[in-house]
Order: sequence, then C-alpha cells, then structure tokens
Amino acid sequence: MNDKRIIRRIPYMAAALSFLAAAPAFQSCADWTEPESVKLVKADLETLDPELRAQYLQSLRDYRASEHKVMIAKFDNSNSAPSGRAWHIASLPDSVDYVILTEPDNLHPLTVEEMSSIRSERGTATLYEIDCGRFEAEYRAYEEEWAASRPAAGDGFTDTPDGTMKTFPEFLSEKMADVFSPYGRYGYDGVHIVYSGKSPLGMTEAVKAEYLAGQEAFFGKILEWRAANPSALLFFEGTPQYLIFEGSEAFLDGARYIVVPSYGAVSYEEFSYNTLAMDNGSIPSGRFVIGVSAISATDPKDLSGTFNGTGEDGAPMTAIKAAANWVNMEDGAFARAGVLVKRASHDYYNPSMTYSNIRGAISLMNPSPLN
Repeated sequence: MNDKRIIRRIPYMAAALSFLAAAPAFQSCADWTEPESVKLVKADLETLDPELRAQYLQSLRDYRASEHKVMIAKFDNSNSAPSGRAWHIASLPDSVDYVILTEPDNLHPLTVEEMSSIRSERGTATLYEIDCGRFEAEYRAYEEEWAASRPAAGDGFTDTPDGTMKTFPEFLSEKMADVFSPYGRYGYDGVHIVYSGKSPLGMTEAVKAEYLAGQEAFFGKILEWRAANPSALLFFEGTPQYLIFEGSEAFLDGARYIVVPSYGAVSYEEFSYNTLAMDNGSIPSGRFVIGVSAISATDPKDLSGTFNGTGEDGAPMTAIKAAANWVNMEDGAFARAGVLVKRASHDYYNPSMTYSNIRGAISLMNPSPLN
C-alpha cells in the first residue's frame, strides 16, 4: 500500500484499534473506576499480532511527522492517582498529537510511565500548563488575607500594623521562581503558557507601568527557560495582541502553536471573530489553533462544549466537531492549524465509542483519501 495512503488512514486505524483496546471498559461501570495499568491492554494487542501492531505504530509516527491538522488534548490530572481508564493519558486516541497536563507536579508514577510510552510508541508529546490566571487568583486571596490580618487605623487601633503588602509583580516573581522544575523532573516535552491580558489603550502611565511589570515578572522567567531549552515545545494560549513586554514578538515567533480560547463559543462566526481579534499583523497567523471544551460529564448545567445546530447525522452539534469543521473552512484570512480540547477526559464517556467527538474531529480534519 502506498505510504501516503497508510498515513492518511491512521485516524481510522487508530479508532479501530483503540475500540478493541477499550472494549473491556463497557463490561461494567466498576471497570471505569477500578485502578489498573493500561499497559495490560497494550499487551493484549501485541499478543493478537505483534508485527501488525509494530507496523501500525510506525505508520502512526509517520503520520505524526506528516503535514496534518493537529489535535491537542488538555487533560485535567488533578486526581493524582489515575482511578479509571478515563484518567489515563494512554487511553486518549492514538492520533492525538499533544497532551497538556493541567497539574504539572506530583505526578503519579503511572502517569510518568505513560508519558514515556506514548512518546516512544505513538510520537505523542506531553506538555504542562503554566496559567497566569491561577497566580492572579492566588494574589487576590493573598490580598484578602493580608487585609483581614491587618485592621485599619481607627478600628480600635492607633496605627496599622507594620509590613507592606507585596505588589502583584513581586508576588508573581516568587511564584515563577520554581515553575519550570517539573520540566526536567518528569521529562516533559515542553510547556503551554496561558495568559489573558488587557488592552493597554487608555491605561494611565502608572497603570500601564504596573501592567508591564507584571508581564515582565511572568514572561521574564519563561524567556530565561526558553533560552536554556530552545528545542522544547512552547505553546501559547490567550491574548497575544496585548503583550507589550520587550521580546514579546520573538516569544510568539518561537511558539509552535497559538491557541485561540473559544470555550464559550456556540457559532462559527465566534470562532472567526476571536481569531481575527488577535491577528494584529505581527502574530504568526499560520499557527492558530481553536480552543474548545468537551461537554461536562459531571455537571448537566454546564453548557461549555455545546454548539448551535446539528451534525449531518441529525444529532446535536458539539463544539469539538464544530471546531474541526471550522478548521476546514480555510478562507485565506489566516491558516487554521487544528483544535485544542479542554477537559478532554470528559469525552471518554460516550455510549458508541470512547472519545467519539475527539476521534470524529480528527477524522474530519484529516479525512482518509479512501472515503
């Protein structure tokens, strides 16, 4: 069979083999929560036909190296110990290109082992998330705690207690001091930076100076790490048009992908608007990835991941498949590189096939020439 045809069929081959691997998961609900190593499933497939599996994995790695639309799975690993197949990164579809862990440290040994196996067998890279928004939330909590522990003068006190509250840039510098230690400790392939800024237009000089100081505190450490690790993967998610620190253009130029967060979008027009809003002419537009969410498997009131309209099968459209459709709607304004799926593990639970929306999106973006 022609090599190119093999490579293009990989998403379909991956779905078929992954379904065989996941078949035991449909025996009972207890299997979904019972801790076990996914390695046992791989051994079964190797026993069925080791030579075929070896050929498949090589074709998968060839597919990974070929030009195609990417699928990035953002994986919530806040449960330190994988408690079921949905919590194993090795259970993700084989054709997922990149995995982003939201909790970079204190990894369970099984997760570290699976990071290594999906890299060596599938060519799938694992990154971890560094989200400035988390530090902002921690700083607000610090401000409240600091104010509560120091009553104002006049409340039975003649003076305020000694001490000066840290500024946000100072607080951020402390938080960023050790943020890259997991990179080497666990053998990650790179980092995913999340930063949502504000437009500097209309800011007073004092406000703008503090805004810039915050960016320098956050991105300064990132630039240092990048200089020491030039071959590591670097993704960015957020508002690149609002970066004003020195070296921001070089930073963005070094990012493999720029993720456009569209987790609440319910129309194709919103996808396009969000992307055009950040394309100010100096941003590498060929690297845009649209960020969407899987539908919550635990909260029926959470509408993230839903989308207007229906699919070709008449079923309600999901944001994941809609994002794949949008990626295929090239219009010349900017190149569309792929899709990122937030809380990807929630897509595991589907009656027809595990990760059915993610698998469907991969097939939509990279259709087989045989179909």
